[in-house]
Amino acid sequence: MRSDISSNEPLSEAVFFILLSIQNNPKHGYAIMKEVEQLSDKRIRLSTGTLYGAIKRLLEKHWIEPVITEESQETNSNRPRKLYCLTASGQQIIEEEKARLRSLLAAADRPSNRKHCNDIIRKDFGSYLLFYAWILPAFFPR
Repeated sequence: MRSDISSNEPLSEAVFFILLSIQNNPKHGYAIMKEVEQLSDKRIRLSTGTLYGAIKRLLEKHWIEPVITEESQETNSNRPRKLYCLTASGQQIIEEEKARLRSLLAAADRPSNRKHCNDIIRKDFGSYLLFYAWILPAFFPR
């Protein structure tokens, strides 16, 4: 179970894709934005504010951590480019979310033991017709 969030609380799509985007390789913010867009088939386009707000929360939860490498020092600006990588906790969160999603899909694909609504309505309607066909002549003789 996820000890640092309420049990089985689903991840937002954006957070899930951010974690997936750095699962194999550390990335800087812009690369994360592009990877999330690609992984989500362009459904999710993160603004910088959304991305860095999410990164801040993920850092606080220790699901990701910053990485300082020579590549992260190579920027045109005066400040180094931060790379982020997944922690063991972050990897565990991804696995738990994948299991939760698989469980949802399995439930959706499982044939239901309940009858289809139309079958119930048809059966009940037929029962009512039989009842009224039997009882009405008693009250309204010909």
